[in-house]
Amino acid sequence: MCYNRAAMTIRIAEMIRKARRGKHITREQLAVRLDCSAATIGRWERGERVPLLVFWNKLKKELGINLNKREER
Repeated sequence: MCYNRAAMTIRIAEMIRKARRGKHITREQLAVRLDCSAATIGRWERGERVPLLVFWNKLKKELGINLNKREER
């Protein structure tokens, strides 16, 4: 399946938001666990930014989501 950049950004934002809410943790709590700011988490969840590569493994560990498209198949 082929995605354009905007669609992929929105998909990632939804995945992060849904997973965080499913774990019943706040943006602030997740930010502490990832060593970033709550504002950064908010930007990811609104689709304004995508996580840098250094955060992908941390997101996988903390939220159980996989942002690597190849591994989702």
